[in-house]
Amino acid sequence: ITSLQPGSSAAEKLAIGDRIMAVNAHEVTTQHSAVTYIRSSGNSVTLQISRPAKLSTTTTSSNN
Repeated sequence: ITSLQPGSSAAEKLAIGDRIMAVNAHEVTTQHSAVTYIRSSGNSVTLQISRPAKLSTTTTSSNN
């Protein structure tokens, strides 16, 4: 996912960087196949997505 329409139902569930793995149980191998499956799905679509782990940094002190 490279962009989302603000306020859309997709924006509530998806995040930039998510990767669509399947659409309505159809494996997605290209962007074209994802778009084709989504457009033919009607009003409801079930997506299987892969969300990359986010790296975070924290600082703590040790009391040795």
